[in-house]
Amino acid sequence: MNRSTLNHPQSLKEGWLALTGLSVVFLFEMLDNSVLTVALPTIGKELNASVSSLGLATTAYSVVFGSLMLLLGSLADKIGPKRLMLSGLALLGVTSLSIMAVSNIYELIAVRALMGVAAAMTTPLTLSLTFKLFSTESLQLRAMSLISTVGLVGLSIGPTLGGAILTVASWKFLILVNTPIAAIAFIALFFSLPSSLTLTNGKKSLDLPGGIYGTIALVSLFIALDVVSQQGVTSWLFWSLMMSIVVFTTFFIRQESSTINPLIPLPFLKLPMVSSGLLYKASGSVVTAGIGYVVMLQLQLSYHWSPVLAAVGLLPQVLTLLLVGPLVNGIVARLGGHSAAFYGGLITVVGGLTYAIGSSQSYGWIALSLVLISAGVRVNGLVAGMSVFRGLPSTHTSTGSALVDTISQVCSAISIALASFLLSLLVPATIFTNTTEQSTTTAIHLNQAIALSSIFLTGIAATLFIIAAMQNKRVQS
Repeated sequence: MNRSTLNHPQSLKEGWLALTGLSVVFLFEMLDNSVLTVALPTIGKELNASVSSLGLATTAYSVVFGSLMLLLGSLADKIGPKRLMLSGLALLGVTSLSIMAVSNIYELIAVRALMGVAAAMTTPLTLSLTFKLFSTESLQLRAMSLISTVGLVGLSIGPTLGGAILTVASWKFLILVNTPIAAIAFIALFFSLPSSLTLTNGKKSLDLPGGIYGTIALVSLFIALDVVSQQGVTSWLFWSLMMSIVVFTTFFIRQESSTINPLIPLPFLKLPMVSSGLLYKASGSVVTAGIGYVVMLQLQLSYHWSPVLAAVGLLPQVLTLLLVGPLVNGIVARLGGHSAAFYGGLITVVGGLTYAIGSSQSYGWIALSLVLISAGVRVNGLVAGMSVFRGLPSTHTSTGSALVDTISQVCSAISIALASFLLSLLVPATIFTNTTEQSTTTAIHLNQAIALSSIFLTGIAATLFIIAAMQNKRVQS
């Protein structure tokens, strides 16, 4: 598509309607990542769900989102980005509305998976549509800064908003709220995005086999984690799923190595700047998602805080994200991109270790760990993304954007799945239905399980961080 065919807004004010729609789309992703976390114990009690099944309901969104993002990004070139965006918003609205009919954990998992499909159809297009809509670099950067700020506010207020809603309404309203959000974005983008954004690139082939193989491999992995926690490693279903993982991962690698237009150009992953950026992003995602998941469980099940109070307990994370955000550019300018990435990643890992060691002692340790993790990820996340973009050829920036989003979602999903798997092995499945007295007797076991899972996740993040730092050093040498 020729950019000159677009009627570019000459200011942010002139493009306010499109910016509103794109900001709302990004707000949905940030809200969905944070708002449901506070309701996990409530959902577990109402649906009589095990810890592992509840983890699967949480990760279903991220798994589908991450595994389909690259494929649906390619599909946008086939049918036009505007069509795909509007179709995804329509799916989001209908799926969120269906939450009112959910009566068991498996129906919730299905709804979350469909929401992941909708997110994969919409969220990755936010960046590309912003760059297509505005013609100058200055306007593009200002527009992206505005959209990111809206998303950050959503991430910050999500748990508090969720806790407030739980005091007056069912947890289902936390998902139902996506229906009006989708409607607002659909109307704004339908009337504001140029019709030329429905143009297609029919010459580009779609790597459908690669998308299918990758999706089956990932879905098999997460189901296997749930099965092993309930049936053990001797289950025939577990080993069938493990075989599926091996087979379809092999198919995926062969497909990506042989096709003309792969979802993931494998040679690009060997470039030091690209690999270091993706590894830094993976390290931060493992700590942020996994520990964020267990924090809300611990505050409500071990500390016996109400959902609202537990949401307030995340204020150190919220304030750190808001306060560090404006300082990131100055930090990067002062230290340099490579050093900023290193220290940001190091602080994130230290935050994970702090939580593992002190979370059972007092809330002060939890607050300190949230501050460290948030500060580290806020700096490291920006630098990691820019490293990927700088390392790729200028003709593959869209691929870089999809890679960063995919690695973040997949690693977040794996982290939550591992945390729920370890907790399910060490904590009674009835913990959500126990009385306060019974929960008190299991608090020690819960805290031990949380410490173990946190150490395990931090160890994974530290390993990824070390490899990323080594790759980063190759860039500097």
